[in-house]
Amino acid sequence: MNRIKENLSAEFKTSLFFRAGCSEPGTEQTEIIVRTLAGLMNSEGGCLYMGWNDSGIASASIDEEYKYLNKFPAYPNNKYSENEDGYKRFIQDWVAKYLGNGNYAASLLSFEFSYESYIKLCKIVVKRSTMPLWFDRKELWVRCDGSTRRLLGDDITRYILGITDLKMEESSNMKEHIERAKAAIEKAGNKGKSKRILVVYPNGDYIYDTSSSQHTMVEVIRRA
Repeated sequence: MNRIKENLSAEFKTSLFFRAGCSEPGTEQTEIIVRTLAGLMNSEGGCLYMGWNDSGIASASIDEEYKYLNKFPAYPNNKYSENEDGYKRFIQDWVAKYLGNGNYAASLLSFEFSYESYIKLCKIVVKRSTMPLWFDRKELWVRCDGSTRRLLGDDITRYILGITDLKMEESSNMKEHIERAKAAIEKAGNKGKSKRILVVYPNGDYIYDTSSSQHTMVEVIRRA
């Protein structure tokens, strides 16, 4: 491949199971991979290059890690073939487990396998998500230049308001919360602009889908 550097839409990882400087495989690295994918989904999309080092050089053949797929399944009963399909399904399952929303997050991934100097590589093409995707329902990750970073505090609300067509309503109790949500939805519906409403409540932020007559709550953002 033409040499590129890590940037807003490109990240390199040598392993699915080994953290840098660690000689034992484990799921900490797998969770880092999922956070990276979440960061790409929550930003402009892009590509995660598996088997390349930080300099963009092919350095680790992914097929050498097939033997670990069934040692660290996303779910206890999952079984994976030790091949490209198993590798792909393993990553999809981990994404579905930690990013939730059914298989929506996993559907944003496509996989391209190739060889470079006899080294087997995998390019994961990541589409941008139309909604915030939370790691383990509590962490929001985005891309910042060539790294993946977690948003905290007010940056979360600013981010959501920035990427979606949302209106923020504040409330202090549940009854008021519901009434304000309904009023905001009706107002947005009359204008025909906003499709989602962000309602801020002391225990969390609630996103309502205004396109539904049922005023469906589509996501709850819990605060620590």
